[in-house]
Amino acid sequence: MKKNKAVFIIPTLQGNGAERFVLNIYNGLTELKNYECHIICFEDRIEYQVPDELNLHIVKLPKIKGIKALFKRKYQAQFAEKYIQNNIGTPDLILSNLTEADKITRYFNLPNVYHVIHSTTSIEHLKSRTGFKRYLAKRKLESIYSKHDRVCVSKGAAEDLNINFSLPGSNHVIYNPVNVCEIKALSQQSASPFADDNYLIHIGKFNDAKRHDRLIRAYHLANISKKLVLVGKGPKEQQARSLVSKLGLQDKVVFAGHQQNPYPTLAASQGLILSSDYEGLSYVILEALALNVPAISTDCNSGPREILPASALSQLDDQSLAKKIIQLSNTPHDFQLSLGAQFLTDHAIEQYSKLA
Repeated sequence: MKKNKAVFIIPTLQGNGAERFVLNIYNGLTELKNYECHIICFEDRIEYQVPDELNLHIVKLPKIKGIKALFKRKYQAQFAEKYIQNNIGTPDLILSNLTEADKITRYFNLPNVYHVIHSTTSIEHLKSRTGFKRYLAKRKLESIYSKHDRVCVSKGAAEDLNINFSLPGSNHVIYNPVNVCEIKALSQQSASPFADDNYLIHIGKFNDAKRHDRLIRAYHLANISKKLVLVGKGPKEQQARSLVSKLGLQDKVVFAGHQQNPYPTLAASQGLILSSDYEGLSYVILEALALNVPAISTDCNSGPREILPASALSQLDDQSLAKKIIQLSNTPHDFQLSLGAQFLTDHAIEQYSKLA
C-alpha cells in the first residue's frame, strides 16, 4: 500500500510548544500506518529525546552572497524543495512551523503546503511597532502568508488573522492536541526533583510573551507559603532573577531551567499558572489538565479562554492574577478540569489527515 508522505518543517527542535506539536502530530500520523512522516530542521539544535527511528533531516540552508542575497529566502526555498524531492519524494502534506520556516516555505511550489500559526500573529509581530514601521511589518507578514493556506491552533489565532490581515485562502482551525497516554507515561519515568515541596509551577520560555515579571509580582502579592517553580530558559531569565532578588523571594522562587522531560515536575505540582500577554493556544495548560493538575491563566487574547472556564482566568494585571494564585493555593480542586475531546490527539490527527 502506498503511504502518504507528510513533511514537518521547523527551524529547530528546541524545547517549546511548536516543537512539541510537531513531534505529537508526527507520531499520530505515523501510527495511522498509511503515513510516512519526516521532520526537517534547518539547525542541529535538538532538546527533545527523539527515538533513533525518527525520520529527522538536518538541512542546513546555503548562505547566499552578492546580488543574490536580495532574494536569499527564495534561493534557500529552492534548495530545500530540491532536498525534499531528492531525499523524500513529493509530499502529500507539508506543515511549516514558526516564522523563520515560513519565510522559506512561502516560496514553495510543492503541493499542499500549510503554515501552522502557533500564536496571536498581530501581537507577536506588530505590538511594539507604530506608524509606517507597523504598516511595513504588516505588509511583510501578508506577503509571507498569502500563497498558502494557514492552520491555526485556536479560534482566537484565526480570528486575529481575519481581523488584522488581508490574506487570500483559508484559515483552518485545528486545536493543538495532547497525547494523554504519552504524557502520563513520561510523568512516571522519574520523580520530581521538588517532590518534597508544596509548589506551584510555570513552564515556558523566558520571553516577552510569557510575562514572568507579572507572574513574580503577582506571586509576591499573593504571599502564599507554596514555592513557585519556573521551568524553562530564555532571554528574559536574568531580568526575572533580578526581580526575584529585588522582592526578596530567593528562598521561594526556584529557577529549574529547561527540562527534557518536565512532566514529573508538572505532575507533582499543586497547580499551574500561566501569566502570558498572548498565546496561540497554550499547550502547557492542556498538558496540566491531562495530568489532573489544576490550572489558572491570564485571559490573554487567544488560547486559554478556549480551554479554561472564566472562573480560572484573571485580567492581565498583577492584582487580578494574585487573587487567582491565592484561590489556586487555597482551593486547588476548584481548578481541576477535564480535558475536552477536541484537544485529544485522535481528533487532531483526523483533521490533519484530511488536509493531504
